[in-house]
Amino acid sequence: MDKVIVAIEALFQDFNGAAANRIEKLPQSGSDRILKLMHRGYTREKFIGIIQKLRQARPGIGVTTDIIVGFPGETEEDFEQTLSLCREVEFDNAYIFKYSERRDTPAATRVTSSAMRRSAGSTPSIGESAPPST
Repeated sequence: MDKVIVAIEALFQDFNGAAANRIEKLPQSGSDRILKLMHRGYTREKFIGIIQKLRQARPGIGVTTDIIVGFPGETEEDFEQTLSLCREVEFDNAYIFKYSERRDTPAATRVTSSAMRRSAGSTPSIGESAPPST
């Protein structure tokens, strides 16, 4: 069994099953390119695999996530990959944030993305398509 699943099972046992109904797993983006820029240690494929294993180990488990929109350098294609990931995984809840600059981070020196400028006032829900860019 995957080390992540074993660790989560141990955590559930520590809470006597109280936490077994949901887990928060953070992809933050559905684009491998953006995940790499964010210095995340996983890919879209690895993330999906972990979620599939969790759902096999715990049928009915709720999965919540955080998404960052408009990370510096994010393109429309990257944004669409994130929407695609959300549709594929079917999160129970998602907290969606627009990128905000943090001083003294590598991203602070990057240019604001076109996806963020486009989506600043109209982030689509997971079930709808992104509005066309103008």
